[in-house]
Amino acid sequence: MPRVDAFSIKGIELLFYSADHDPAHFHVRKPGDWEIKVNILATTDDQLAFTFKWPRNGATVSGRLQKELRTQTVAHREALLKEWESKVNR
Repeated sequence: MPRVDAFSIKGIELLFYSADHDPAHFHVRKPGDWEIKVNILATTDDQLAFTFKWPRNGATVSGRLQKELRTQTVAHREALLKEWESKVNR
């Protein structure tokens, strides 16, 4: 699983799965707690477009982390899309 190079967040894993599917997205894991998929193009300044991969019920992503992911995804969208193309859509 290639790591996201565009940005990092301490204590959180940011990954691309090498044979993944569209739409362009990356995976965010808090080890042992949860994993979400962040849609790169659908994320805006106002909303983090994500879905839970696991667990599906009862998990939460803090508002602070959502804001950080939203801000970083929008700021680094071009780099994230280039990484998607080179690491996933080969």
